Amino acid sequence: MKDFLANLKQSFLREFLWLFGALIVALLLSTGLRELLEISTVNYERIVQELHHNETTLKVLLFVLCLVGIYLTRLVVAAVSMLADTATVE
Repeated sequence: MKDFLANLKQSFLREFLWLFGALIVALLLSTGLRELLEISTVNYERIVQELHHNETTLKVLLFVLCLVGIYLTRLVVAAVSMLADTATVE
């Protein structure tokens, strides 16, 4: 039972660190994407107008998209790694 709890604690802490890291990377990526959008003022203004003149919505949307993208990438890498571990080498 102690081994199970120790493994559970270690898994929880690892996921917490991944979440913290993903939040930081998503924040940096979303800020970078917004800066890239601002280079083209016409396109940036058009996007903001489509979001009902709300730049905060654009910031949050970019952040959420980056965060989801990071976690989807992590899931795909984990799945491929799991498949590679189970494949037999002949």
